[in-house]
Amino acid sequence: MDRNENHTVENPRQNANFFSILTFSWAWKTFLLGYYRDFTEKDLIVPLRNHSSRLLGNKLENSWHKETQKSKKNDNFRPSLLRALIKCFGTEVVVVGFFQGINELVINMFRPFILGKVLSYFDHTSMMSTSAGICWATAHFVSSIIHTVIDNHSLYCLRLVEIKIQTACSSLIYRKVLRMSRRFLENKTTIGQINNLMNIDIKSVNCSVFQIHYAWIVPIQLLIVAYMVCQNVTLLASGGILIFLLVAFLQDL
Repeated sequence: MDRNENHTVENPRQNANFFSILTFSWAWKTFLLGYYRDFTEKDLIVPLRNHSSRLLGNKLENSWHKETQKSKKNDNFRPSLLRALIKCFGTEVVVVGFFQGINELVINMFRPFILGKVLSYFDHTSMMSTSAGICWATAHFVSSIIHTVIDNHSLYCLRLVEIKIQTACSSLIYRKVLRMSRRFLENKTTIGQINNLMNIDIKSVNCSVFQIHYAWIVPIQLLIVAYMVCQNVTLLASGGILIFLLVAFLQDL
């Protein structure tokens, strides 16, 4: 599953330096190649070493084996694939969530305030000095760059986690199918069930990983915005927030 003799192009991300990783410049060569001509099979690059299906499959298989061993020792314990996935990839998701939380709850929340200070400098009644205006403009510029970098890298890292989960689960299903007898496959399992496991069910897990952090970021963000609106505008302005909540509730019905 891991090796294809046609895949001879080294992954440019493998040995990229810090600046290249930060700016995604390691991918520029691929973009330019796709701009000038269509990709061929010879242009396919090898995956990263830590993205190997054998490595990810072994990692998830060991975690699942520990789950089954615990269930044999304790009759009340049921093995959980979700728990096995969390043990394998949970740390990466938590680290990304930490940076996403800082980005959305700190940097993104203060950007409108900084922008308001920049705009107030151009008010003819403003008493703000030129140096203070430059400082606020610089702060807005730097915060925009930091927000963009964290946002793009967070989404990129979550996509990588999704690919790892899909690869590990597909590898585990593939190994399980190889161990099954032909009679069991013919009587108990259909090709359609296997396809559903490898495509539909795994993709649903991937979608939850990509959106999982906004489940706790958005409520906190909404509370902060509601507090700021009530303090700086009027209590009547909170009606807009109530309408937003009502629309979000109706969309989920």
